Amino acid sequence: MFEMLAHWIMAHCFLTLSYSTDIPSKSITRSLTRWNPSPMFVNVFFACFPICIVAGTTGAILRGAAGFGVILSQTRKTLKVLSQGTRTLKQLQAPSATEYQRNVAASHLARIQAKLTALTDEAQTNLRRTIYYHRWSSSLYFALMSVTCLVFMFSFMKLTQKFLRQGQDSSLQPTTSRAEEGVYSKKETEVTPIIPRRAYLGSLKSDRQLLGFTVRASATMIGMITSMIFYLIGIFRTSDVILNPTWHGMMTWLPTVCGSWSAIPVAWQCWRLYTE
Repeated sequence: MFEMLAHWIMAHCFLTLSYSTDIPSKSITRSLTRWNPSPMFVNVFFACFPICIVAGTTGAILRGAAGFGVILSQTRKTLKVLSQGTRTLKQLQAPSATEYQRNVAASHLARIQAKLTALTDEAQTNLRRTIYYHRWSSSLYFALMSVTCLVFMFSFMKLTQKFLRQGQDSSLQPTTSRAEEGVYSKKETEVTPIIPRRAYLGSLKSDRQLLGFTVRASATMIGMITSMIFYLIGIFRTSDVILNPTWHGMMTWLPTVCGSWSAIPVAWQCWRLYTE
């Protein structure tokens, strides 16, 4: 949950930076994508959807905690019954036990066996519920992370186009007369609809700020994709994740891999501070 909220905060910062520019408004409209949401819509959306993330994730966690309480209670019952069965079996196998004591112990052991059978049926029911819960909770997290990834990519695309538009306008800025301004406007109209890939790569070499944003966004998007793979495994291999030790072990270290991608921007920033 906190990881997704951090992604939303970063996406909002990218989108806010894409609106803060000194380029005239007409140039901005032409340089960005066709859909330009209003600042009010952006603020409301970036406030409401994270609230939905918190509500949905909290509800899933509370439901999982309740289910875990049921499983824990059943485990304690099973251990108690097994302990009783162990004591009864020792009484049954005792050399000094009389025939009457052995008959009583055998009767008691039969009742314990019936309790274990009932607990086994209950455990199978709880296992099916656990698999169902794990599948739908993974589906919920996958849907939330997918929306987060799309919004993040959109925000970074807006910011990237703003930087590229600034570079193009600075290179085409008129310095002589109003006649040249007309030529500039014509050239701007021609180059605005499409931003070549070479222009982006060239801007990465010349603009260190854009390079830093790109490194941070790339590591974040790789982390989100890794998280979505983690949730997809939880959806389609639910039984293996719960019952198979190999899959369970992989699902244990995969979240660590997801979080380790965030260390790349931190290391990049530290390196920049060191070199500067």
